[in-house]
Amino acid sequence: MTELDANTIEEIAAFLTSSDGPRYLSEAKLRQFLKRAGIEEIPDAGTMTRRDLARQALSGGQGDISNAERVIRRLADPVEYPGDKAAHAETLRELNNILAPEA
Repeated sequence: MTELDANTIEEIAAFLTSSDGPRYLSEAKLRQFLKRAGIEEIPDAGTMTRRDLARQALSGGQGDISNAERVIRRLADPVEYPGDKAAHAETLRELNNILAPEA
């Protein structure tokens, strides 16, 4: 995957931290999600907002896969939505909308 535009990163961060999305992620749940996505270095939140935390975590990466790609893959993985096919489908639709300008 090529490097994503800063606006796309911002949109993914907003989606991850939205209270209107298919699920709400508290800071603790956001950190757990990022770990499941394979992000090893999650910033210390301190006084950061959840969106700032997500934005920073999406930047960079380890090896040949960016953190943004890890998050996108995990968001698209049905394993992340046990028993909730509607939330998975909504997430896929939103990811497609966010990523469309990158195509």
